[in-house]
Amino acid sequence: MKTLPVLPRLSLTATLVLTLLMSTAFAGINVDSHRPSSTGAPEQTHDLRKTPEPDLIQHLRLDPVADDEIRALLERNQQQKRLEIGLSRELAHGTFDLPSLHWSRLEDGGRVAHVVLHSPQASALRAGLRPRGLPKGSEIRFFAADRSDQVSETYGANRMSMLANQETELYWSPVMHGERLGMELYLPAEAPLAGHSLMIPRLSHLLTSAEKGFQLKNLGQLGNSGACNVDVNCEEDADWRETGESVAKYFFTTSSGSTSMCTGTLLNDTDSSETPWFLTANHCVDNQNAASSMVTYWFFQREECGGADPTSVISRNNGANLLATGTNTDFTLVQLNDTPPDGVVFAGWSTTMPPLGDIVTAIHHPSGDIKKISFGDVQGYSGYGGSGNDPEADYLRVIWSLSGTTEPGSSGSALFADDYRVIGNLHGGAAACSGDQDNGLPDWYGRFDYSHNCLADWLGGEPGGECEEDDLVEPPERGEVRSLESGVSRSGSVVQGEWSDYSIEVSSGTSRLTVRLNELTADGDLYVRRGNLPQSSSFDCRPFLGGTSEETCEFDNPQSGTWYVSVHGYEATSYTVRATVSSGGGGSSSGCSLAQTTRPDPLLWLLLGLAGLAVLARRRHSGGA
Repeated sequence: MKTLPVLPRLSLTATLVLTLLMSTAFAGINVDSHRPSSTGAPEQTHDLRKTPEPDLIQHLRLDPVADDEIRALLERNQQQKRLEIGLSRELAHGTFDLPSLHWSRLEDGGRVAHVVLHSPQASALRAGLRPRGLPKGSEIRFFAADRSDQVSETYGANRMSMLANQETELYWSPVMHGERLGMELYLPAEAPLAGHSLMIPRLSHLLTSAEKGFQLKNLGQLGNSGACNVDVNCEEDADWRETGESVAKYFFTTSSGSTSMCTGTLLNDTDSSETPWFLTANHCVDNQNAASSMVTYWFFQREECGGADPTSVISRNNGANLLATGTNTDFTLVQLNDTPPDGVVFAGWSTTMPPLGDIVTAIHHPSGDIKKISFGDVQGYSGYGGSGNDPEADYLRVIWSLSGTTEPGSSGSALFADDYRVIGNLHGGAAACSGDQDNGLPDWYGRFDYSHNCLADWLGGEPGGECEEDDLVEPPERGEVRSLESGVSRSGSVVQGEWSDYSIEVSSGTSRLTVRLNELTADGDLYVRRGNLPQSSSFDCRPFLGGTSEETCEFDNPQSGTWYVSVHGYEATSYTVRATVSSGGGGSSSGCSLAQTTRPDPLLWLLLGLAGLAVLARRRHSGGA
């Protein structure tokens, strides 16, 4: 029998500190899921400003897609867990000079014109526009020309420019069902036609859509997920069904026009802030251009086991801001630009990795199908595609030994431990159905404890190791950040497409922060963000008004710290900017008070040192397998 050495008797203080620090050094971070309270806000519907008159519509019709292109796409899908669903189509005649369009006057003095793009046999379409050619104040509403009930929200030229691909300047429209995509272009009364054009150099021709159940056209039965998959709402455990409400499928379109589908998961943070952090895979979204094109689809599932197929799906069309991405564990974290719909759940997560043999769960959209759930066990830790067991390797190797599997379209989906917390995300593997059973081949999931080293700034918690240098997305270089003094205006100028940046310190107890941008000579936009420089899709306030209108951001009881104020030049402009900090109350207490001084316990200091060494050792490489 092994005997233990006798340790000196510890003081109560030392005992408590030792217990606390040992738990910090050797236990992972566990964050519970969070379901927001319902806002009760209904999904919005939109209408065109004017019903298109058939004789006034400008049409552009393409030839059908070649069968060879479709076959090549389907073959690519047999080799990857990312599901490619859309082909790029160049529009040789996609530039419309505004004077050549057929315009109709509206009561407010503005005018509208309608353009319809036709790609035969498409299940859905996305248009790639260059909004820079449009005059100031112009707006576009996209609509499905084959039906009357799908009309997008209004997109101003300025807004589309900010969401556009940074390299090609292409903005990808919302997904419109059917083979004909319509655009209603509105110009205010004062907007000129001469010298401006509507530029649509590219389409993405989708072989599937929500109306098709996201099943690939011309693929027959292979478009459905395999027979061994299990609907998430057939799971008896209500907690798993609720966890499934954190999962969404999404489309994204590359700069070339190819569209693919993957799965992602909303994550909670340590503050339950309800910020829409969305975890997926690097091999799906690895750059800001792809993130900006993301369209998420929520609640694509049957309401009950064996029930009817869903007849509608809720989508969010405004893309995301890329925060961090890395290849070591194939992770990507984005912040969605839209608020998710009512009913979603923000999934919990953990940096404690399960031992071999533990049961794990995946919730995902195989082949883009209705949401499914799979149960298996951890076979080992290895590199991607590897075997054996190395406790420090980057991937969990999983076999779906109990039920379900994964397929193309499942990429990026989360792996959950038996406590409903995320512990990884899917890179790929050979798992598939073999009849009504899984084929017994493994999948590999990037370890969340390693990914968290790069995500702690957003999700909270102390990282357990170093983030690989290449895994963080570095914002583009910006110029000098100038200081603002409360209540004092500063004049400046900014060139088109560039930023002018300022900062102001906000102390604890501030009752209001007000930022104003005015005296514009051309179209510029105000952005305000706490803690970091604003980006085109990452900000705390962006009024986004057109022309030279004054823009204002106001914050009641703002958090203390550094607030950044930025002016982005939609056009080259001069301006005046002012930030005003208003104080109120008596401030806030630090919550710290020392009543007396005591002699330090020497053993306590020894234990603090040992525990600190343990923490440092843990940070060298976060393990736990």
